[in-house]
Amino acid sequence: MIGRWMILLCVQACLLLAGCAAWQTEKPVTPSSYQKSREQVPRNVGKLRRLAVLPIHQTAPSVCGIGNSEIDISPGIPVPGATEFLTTQRGYELIPLDPERYRQWLDSSSNQAFLKEIAEWSTETSADTPPGPLTESLVEYARTGDNADGLLVFFTHYSCDRANPALRALFGISTAGISEFVPGPIQNVHPTYRVAILEAATKRPVWRVAMPDPWLATRARSPLFDKKMSYPEILFEDLEPAIPKLLTR
Repeated sequence: MIGRWMILLCVQACLLLAGCAAWQTEKPVTPSSYQKSREQVPRNVGKLRRLAVLPIHQTAPSVCGIGNSEIDISPGIPVPGATEFLTTQRGYELIPLDPERYRQWLDSSSNQAFLKEIAEWSTETSADTPPGPLTESLVEYARTGDNADGLLVFFTHYSCDRANPALRALFGISTAGISEFVPGPIQNVHPTYRVAILEAATKRPVWRVAMPDPWLATRARSPLFDKKMSYPEILFEDLEPAIPKLLTR
């Protein structure tokens, strides 16, 4: 039985490794907070220095044994040190969404349609798929109201292997169906961090990445890598630095 679990864990690790690379648009990126720059280093996403921040989370589905997959606004970016890393190491200016001004999207009494839209877009679409109309209206509001160059969507999605049909089938076959009735690793809940940057000028995605917490933890402490890295360093490793404000006007 232990051997079977180890094989499945290795399969899971391979699946995680296959889906951790960040995607970046190849199309030109247009900022909204400035018109010209004196940059000497070619930049793409880094042109979008001012980012409004939308942190949301979704609890685990009932198949994991707890909760019922509810979506809500998060009080902040849940990865420790992520805000500091993005501002001091990558040079981005992060703009929190004011609850009063953005009531239409943040108030729990009226925002479920919007949250469902952005959650489904984050989990079920290809990298270059544009968001839905409710999300686009939020991006436009951030562009005109906060002079934002883009919207940083930080979606923390809690789930378990039982919620993944392929992994659930593997566990079921390996354990002769026992995993469907006996609690085990297949029900362990962990978050996957799905991050996207939407360009304010066009409302299209320009950068996306998805990383499960087990992969981040493994990468952070694995002796296979020469350089030890923190969660933010791993998550945003492929995000280029923002253009300094002094070089824009």
